[in-house]
Formats: sequence, structure tokens, C-alpha cells
Amino acid sequence: MNKRRLKEPYQSLLDELVKALHEKPGDDLVSVVIYGSAARGEATLIPLNQRCLLQ
Repeated sequence: MNKRRLKEPYQSLLDELVKALHEKPGDDLVSVVIYGSAARGEATLIPLNQRCLLQ
């Protein structure tokens, strides 16, 4: 199993997501796979004003 740590805040968000997924399907959850810039360690934070627009 490749369990490389992500940069923050992505690691904390992923930890919360995995915890929530475990609560719903429980033992049926097999894996969580992430792709893209966060997985590659290249992600940059969106400035607050842009993030508010996305929410």
C-alpha cells in the first residue's frame, strides 16, 4: 500500500474524507485514490476570494 503523505491542508482534508467514508460503508470501503495536482504534490491554494466563489 502506498500511503504517501500529502501537503497540508490536503492531507487533513483527505483524512477527514476517509474517516467520513468509513462511517458510511464501513468495512466495505476498499480504497481511496486521489489524482491530480494534490496527489503529485503540485497543488496551490486558491486565494480566499476565489474559494468563496466556488463554494
